[in-house]
This record gives sequence, structure tokens and C-alpha cells, in this order.
Amino acid sequence: MRLLYGGRNSLEIGFVATAITMILATLTGGVAGYFRGPVDSVLARVLDLIWAFPVVLLGIALGTSLALGGINLGLFTLSGNSLLVPAVIIGFVYIPYVAKPVRGQVLALREREFVDAARLQGLGTVRILWSEVLPNLASTLIVFVPLMIANAILLEAGLSYLGAGVQPPNPSWGTMIADGIALLPSAIHLTLVPGAMLVLAVLGINVFGDGVRDALDPHSPIRLGH
Repeated sequence: MRLLYGGRNSLEIGFVATAITMILATLTGGVAGYFRGPVDSVLARVLDLIWAFPVVLLGIALGTSLALGGINLGLFTLSGNSLLVPAVIIGFVYIPYVAKPVRGQVLALREREFVDAARLQGLGTVRILWSEVLPNLASTLIVFVPLMIANAILLEAGLSYLGAGVQPPNPSWGTMIADGIALLPSAIHLTLVPGAMLVLAVLGINVFGDGVRDALDPHSPIRLGH
């Protein structure tokens, strides 16, 4: 039963973290690529700053500090043992990995004829980004989602194993592996079973992601609707 609860928490954190990453990365990359100039320079430097830190080290630093005091932003408050704390941390550290490719695509899309036509029609910046640019990013974003979910689940397991992710009494596959290590070799199953579930979950998501990528790739022999 604890294995199921731990798996539910790990998957929940992975999905929430991916949603945070995709939303913030799309906004950041889209704004930076469309406006260029000083806006792009500032946002690019912020993304480079986050990118400079390995995700595990940055996650450990943020997880350790937030586990002690939680998150308090006035109206938005989370206790240190909330499952949303590791989700926010993981969602934050992966933003540059999606925002940079999005920015590159938006830089190319803003020079296309349909965007020029939308400007000539008098459409505002928000309308152009929403109705013209975002639909052309959809296939890229869809491909990124399974990849980010798998990476988020793995990072959550690593942070929880090191004590910087899910906090007791909440279980996750990472905390269960950490608990099982202390009982080796007498109860090796306490480590192997959650480890196997973690591998199967990440492998299944990656296989699904490969299928989505092949289906959306115009050069792939496998096409949707065939």
C-alpha cells in the first residue's frame, strides 16, 4: 500500500512540476524571442544563470532551504512538508531546458509571413503570440511534455533520496529507496521494488514520448491518422 501511495506522490509531483515548467518556459521563451532586444537580453541572462547550475545541486540547495521554512509569498504559502514544494523546485530548475528551444523557435516564427500579416491587420502582441505563434509551437511543446515528466520524476526521486525532496511522513519512491538502504541486506526488497517501479514508470513515459515525437515528426514514416 505504501508503494502505491509513494508512486502516486511521485507521479503527482512529476506532472505538477512539468506543468509549471511548460507554462513558465513558454511564457519566458515566447516573450524573449518575440520582443528581442533588451527584453531578450535580460531574460536570456536569467535563463543562463539557472542553466549554469546542475539541476541536482540547485534542487538540493533549494529543497534544503525550503524544507526548513516552506514558501511564503503572502497570499501563496506552503509548509515545508507540502508535496508542492518539490514540485515548484523541480518545475523551476527545468525552465531553461524548455525556454531556450522555445525562444529559438519564436525568433524564427516572428519573421514569418503570417506574423507580418497579423501585424498589418492591427492585431496586438498578446493576440499574435496567442493565435499565431503558440499554435506553431504546439508540436514542440507536446514532445517536451513526456520528456519533462520523466526527468521530473527522476529528479524528485534523487532529491527525496538525499532528503531534499518529499519530507516525512509523506512517502515517495525516492524516500522508500532511502529507507530501504538502511535495511540492506536483510530486506533488499524494500529497495529493489520501489527502484523497479521508478525504472518502469520512467521507461514507460519515455517510450510514450518517443511515440509522440515520431507521430508529430513530418519526416517520420509513422503519421497520425495512418
